[in-house]
Amino acid sequence: MTITKNIIIIVLTLVFVGCLNKQNTELDKIDMSINQTSQINLNELSFQEILFNYSWLFGFYEGTARDKITFFPDGRYSVWNGYGLGDFAFGEYEILNETDVRLKFPVDFPHEKTSSADYILGNIFNNNEELLLKFDREYRDFYNLMKLYSDNVFFVSNIDSPKGEEYSIDNAIAVKINGRIKILNTLNTRKSPSIEAPFHYVPLSDRQSVNSNYLIDQYASINLVFAGEIFDYEAISKHKDEINGLNEPWYRIILQHEFYYTFAWVYGGYVEEISENDIKNSDYFQVQQAVAAELVERGFLDKRYFEEMER
Repeated sequence: MTITKNIIIIVLTLVFVGCLNKQNTELDKIDMSINQTSQINLNELSFQEILFNYSWLFGFYEGTARDKITFFPDGRYSVWNGYGLGDFAFGEYEILNETDVRLKFPVDFPHEKTSSADYILGNIFNNNEELLLKFDREYRDFYNLMKLYSDNVFFVSNIDSPKGEEYSIDNAIAVKINGRIKILNTLNTRKSPSIEAPFHYVPLSDRQSVNSNYLIDQYASINLVFAGEIFDYEAISKHKDEINGLNEPWYRIILQHEFYYTFAWVYGGYVEEISENDIKNSDYFQVQQAVAAELVERGFLDKRYFEEMER
C-alpha cells in the first residue's frame, strides 16, 4: 500500500511539474513574440533607398538621389552611391526602440573621401554628428512600403507596394496596375490626371518614334503623344472624367528615353489596351512616318525628312 501511494505521489508531482514547464514555455513564447513585434527587425531596415525631401531639375524632369543605406547585424551601416562611389562610408547605428534609430556620422571611409561624399553626407546628417530617424511600418506609397525619416531626409525600403491597390500619386488616387496602350489620337501629356493639370514636356530628341536628325530645334520639348504610338502604363486613375461625351479614366504612361524615363498622364478616351501580339504586328515605320507628318505640320520637324525618305 505504501509503495502504491508513493508511486501515485511521484506521478502527480511529475504531472504538476510538467504543467508548470508547459506554462513557462507558453509564457516564454508570448514574451518572445512581444519582443519581436515591438522591436524593429533588421530585415526591415536593409537596403533602404535615400530620398531627400527635395528634388532638382535636370532641365525638364525631376530626379532624386540615387543612394542607398544598408544596415549590418554588427551595428554598422554603409552608405552606397550609384554614380561611381559604391559603399563609400561606414558608421554605427543603434536601434533605440520600436520607432527610433540613431545613426552616428561615418568614421570609416574605404576610399579617399570626395566632395561628392561630403555633399551626400551633409544632406543626410544636415551637418550634425548624429541623426535620429523615425521608423514607420504603416507607411506606403505608390512604389514602396515602410520608411525611415527625419526632417530633412527619408529612406524608403526596397519592398514594393502591392499591385491592384489604390494609392495617392500625382495629386490623385490611382490603382497600381501594369499594361500597354496604343494611342488612337494625338493627346496632351499632363502631370496629373486632370484636364486642368499642367502639361508634361519631354525633349523631342529623346522620343523613340522621332528622327532627331531633322528636328528644327534640337532642344525643343513637346507635351504630346501621337496616334499609333505604344506605351507601357503603371497606373489608372480611380476617377473618370467626361470629355467630349466620353467618360473614361486616365493612364499614367512611361515615357522611355535613351538615358532615363519619366511619367505622364493621358486621357483614356482615346487609347486602347493592347497585347504582346498587337505590338509585334504593329508597323513601326508607318507610325514613325505618321508622327513625322504631325511634327512637320506643327513646325518641329524639317520637311526635308520626307524628301530624303523618297530618294
